[in-house]
Amino acid sequence: MHHDGSYKMKNLVPPNFKLERFFAKHEFNVQHLLCCSDAEAIKMSDLLEKADDECRELWDNLALSYTDSCGHPLLRKEIAEMYPTITVHDVLVVVPQEGIYIAMKAFMDTFINNQQKPNQKPHVVVTYPGYQSLYGNLESDGADVTYWKAQYDNKSGWYFDIRHLQQVIKPHTKLLVVNFPHNPTGWVPSLQQWNEVVNICKEKKIFLFSDEMYRLSNNDNSEALPSACSLYENAVTLSGLSKTFALPGLRIGWLCTQNKAMMLKFQSFKDWLTICMSSPSEILAIIALRNQPWILQHTMGIIHSNLEQLDTFFTIYSEFFEWHRPPASTISFIKLKPKLLGKANGSVSDWCERLAQDAGLLLLPSSVYDYDDSFVRIGFGRKGMKETLSVLERYILK
Repeated sequence: MHHDGSYKMKNLVPPNFKLERFFAKHEFNVQHLLCCSDAEAIKMSDLLEKADDECRELWDNLALSYTDSCGHPLLRKEIAEMYPTITVHDVLVVVPQEGIYIAMKAFMDTFINNQQKPNQKPHVVVTYPGYQSLYGNLESDGADVTYWKAQYDNKSGWYFDIRHLQQVIKPHTKLLVVNFPHNPTGWVPSLQQWNEVVNICKEKKIFLFSDEMYRLSNNDNSEALPSACSLYENAVTLSGLSKTFALPGLRIGWLCTQNKAMMLKFQSFKDWLTICMSSPSEILAIIALRNQPWILQHTMGIIHSNLEQLDTFFTIYSEFFEWHRPPASTISFIKLKPKLLGKANGSVSDWCERLAQDAGLLLLPSSVYDYDDSFVRIGFGRKGMKETLSVLERYILK
């Protein structure tokens, strides 16, 4: 309270979500999207053809009513079966972005209510660059956020250094937030590296939030990493159907954790947001999870084809682009060389704006991640790569 009796309130509206504002401006105003992170969406008619008798009956007799706030029991069962040690009681169905918001608010509530030093901000480490809500919610709520920054090597591409993680963790660190496979670089740790990350959290009694939206998208014949929620009782996994499962329109995701107290907080907080999910979306999600091999074959077929085309394209035009094929996900973060940026005063942001205006083709500049203005995010989960690369080729050669 000020001396005049008035209150000073912090901003109640979060800052602009730069990536989403960029897409809001351009996504539906250009012809060619070369930066999207989702896979080619599956048609509802094709998905319904895969329904078993039980799901067909659920769909045909579906009433558009309120649903179980934790998620349809059959949907939670299908989700739980994806993760060893997880039961239906450890699953909360959410909209993916809502899941991040719920988890970060619950973490901060826990840290603030349990802190031993009243004036010490909860310390959090977050992979960076990254999806803004993974660190933006925490920063807005007063956390002391340190970035575990991705490293870039001109010869081998992107990676995260475990030694750097060990250096940025402090005695009072409460939470580690990671996103593997990583948005926007596509990097994924080895199993040994992943176990090191989880063990660091166990040893130091740090909560672990693991954004696994791109899980099951490995394109290098390696197996997907075990989920964090199956490895550590104080880990929370976020995943969903928007990326690898090619069903972003369903708006179905989930939070999984063995920590009963945190799950109760998640459930309670959801009551202030969506309350429950869309009933048609939940039935379609059950069908999807009962047909995982079919969906993954759909997505990975597109990814493999597109990566071969990108390998060829960037080999031909290596004077303009620095390309390192990512081991997983539907996206990569590639460096643009000075020769390409000459007409845009060396600015990737300006070059992307001109590309959108002049060629109707969208690439995502690194500036939307508050990162060095030298990279663009490229997406390779959708069809139409040949035509899109032809448009890009004409633009860079004109």
